[in-house]
Amino acid sequence: MTIKFWVASAMVLNLVGCATLSKEDCLKGDWASVGQADGRQGYPVTRFQEHEKACVEYQVRPNFEAYQAGRNEGLREFCTPDNGYELGRQVKAYEDVCPAELKDAFLGQYGRGLDSALRTNEEQLDEAEVKLSRKERQLSYLDPKQDKERNQLTDEIKALESTVNSLQSSRLTIIELREKIRSLREF
Repeated sequence: MTIKFWVASAMVLNLVGCATLSKEDCLKGDWASVGQADGRQGYPVTRFQEHEKACVEYQVRPNFEAYQAGRNEGLREFCTPDNGYELGRQVKAYEDVCPAELKDAFLGQYGRGLDSALRTNEEQLDEAEVKLSRKERQLSYLDPKQDKERNQLTDEIKALESTVNSLQSSRLTIIELREKIRSLREF
């Protein structure tokens, strides 16, 4: 196989991977349904531009008014307090898409969900740090001739260090999201 084949294949995969809509979706033209689905997922209005790009090769121009009407309907399902809590608990980013009349209740519960995620994260981080400390202590007491045990403990320590780093990174993300919603609620 030639290099041209691989380059062409990569380009096709890149186009397919980036498309927000299929050819059938573009040709169907049910922009209200597309907007509603995007609203339910909490996508910002800029998602429409991605759909335009996806449909340009099929000579289809999406209808923004129908899309926006559907998206507004979908946002009413997305911007519920229960969904806000769940998104916060799952540490999902919020794109400031909720209408003013739903925003405060959504953000209040989103913040509570983030608080819950932070508590869970801190518990897991404490537990991982304690385990890491124990393993490091065990390693320090091992006879240098115990290669098998040393290698096993070293592997366990590396895995725990990775877990600690991941949890610390998640903690920072949660804190950043909490700060973001504080600033959104001040307006």
